[in-house]
Amino acid sequence: MSKLEKIIDTLEKLALLGEINQENPFKIKAFSQAAQILQKLGPDFASLYKTREIKDIKGIGKGVYEIIDLVMQNQEVPALTKILQSTPAELFDILELPGIGPKKVRMLWQQLGITTIGELEYACLENRLITLEGFGKKTQETIRLAILQKRQQEGLFRLDQGYQAAHELIEKFKKNQLIKNADMTGELANGAETLQCLDIALKADMPVSSLKIFLKPILQNLQSHESESIFTGTYNHLPIKVIVNPKAQPIQKFSKKLISRSDLLGAFHNHTLASDGVNSLEEMRQAAIEQKLTYLGISDHSQSAFYAGGLKGEELLLQCQKIKILNQDSDSKNCYLLTGVESDILADGALDYTSEILTHLDIVIASVHSRLKQDATQMTERMVNAARNPWTTVIGHPTGRLVLGRQPSTYDMHAFFLACKENNTIVELNANPHRLDLNAIHLAMAKEHGLQIAINADAHDVQGLNDLEYGIMTARRAGLSAEDVINCLPLTDILSWLKSRKEKARQVA
Repeated sequence: MSKLEKIIDTLEKLALLGEINQENPFKIKAFSQAAQILQKLGPDFASLYKTREIKDIKGIGKGVYEIIDLVMQNQEVPALTKILQSTPAELFDILELPGIGPKKVRMLWQQLGITTIGELEYACLENRLITLEGFGKKTQETIRLAILQKRQQEGLFRLDQGYQAAHELIEKFKKNQLIKNADMTGELANGAETLQCLDIALKADMPVSSLKIFLKPILQNLQSHESESIFTGTYNHLPIKVIVNPKAQPIQKFSKKLISRSDLLGAFHNHTLASDGVNSLEEMRQAAIEQKLTYLGISDHSQSAFYAGGLKGEELLLQCQKIKILNQDSDSKNCYLLTGVESDILADGALDYTSEILTHLDIVIASVHSRLKQDATQMTERMVNAARNPWTTVIGHPTGRLVLGRQPSTYDMHAFFLACKENNTIVELNANPHRLDLNAIHLAMAKEHGLQIAINADAHDVQGLNDLEYGIMTARRAGLSAEDVINCLPLTDILSWLKSRKEKARQVA
């Protein structure tokens, strides 16, 4: 970047950040206009600066000239440094998305706490932009698609995106009777969190030339490689590799049976339209029945999560009454609803309600949704306190990371796991493919510490329960069996365990 480009970049950043932070509009306009003036000067800038004639150009005032001079002398610009200290740098990434200007960035940041592309993508998934002034459903979908396009340009995509595309392709391939088998292979088959390419193995009883003709209308940019035993192309903008009649791979043997989707009998962490979900209690229960789940935890957001329609104490208790009534009808025999909440873990590790409220719940999912960048010492104390709270049943998405979107919080995982063991607190494998939190490495650590894991969909609609499959894939990567996962237990055992925990909590609370 040339000196002139750096000056223009500095002025543009000052203008954008000033607008985001609602600073003096005259100063914002001055920075923006000065950047445009310098852009037009181009090669004439150097001589004008050298002779100091640049001072005489209309629109280059004293303040702008001082910034020019500082950059030219390779010195720090205090005004930019100061504003960057109070504004997340990642907001510039959001500004690059089409249709999002400084005013909308400010709303996302101030009202929803969104500072990264990943957080924005997750907010779109949970329909949090719909009610924001100036956004709405159409704008939310435009933003979601823009982020998807950005991911594709970066060459990485999530497990769920690859999994869905691969299933569509395999269905198309199997319609040809000469293709004897088609299946996922490589990183996709292993349930990797992020992918660069979808690998699909085909067993075909047809000449390669015929196969090429068959694949051409299905895959874009089709090419053949290595004596035409491998084809590459794209499908829905995702890179694809088709391996034809691959050599048999040695079967990997495990000392124990790994968990499978059929082992899951229930799920604890799910939302309804009472907070930021889109389906009712009845609709979520029906979806759970179709998923062959015999119990379903309802854990809408707590009162501190105002941006997600978090429930006040009295609203939560009212929902508990509705659940108790539903548990008396005929469908309750197929799927029992557990009362609960996803309580924010506050800055000091406390939960979001008093014991008088929490005592009425079957399950408390304790999760961090704010101040995820506390320093390691503070975050460790916060997570340990939450794990030791007698009302905490499960720690939700423990690291707070978003796949391809947000780094995990930094804290002492060993100390956290010890606190969970001490209080018999469950740790969550959040199966939402945007999270997959805990990841496979941390899950293996949790198992070594003797902890039980809950695989939860964190479903915000009926389709969200399908995400349990991604949790199973991650659990298998960690070497987990059904014995390691508490929601593989039948309802009678779950109710007995929850009753025992609640009695202990009441004694010490």
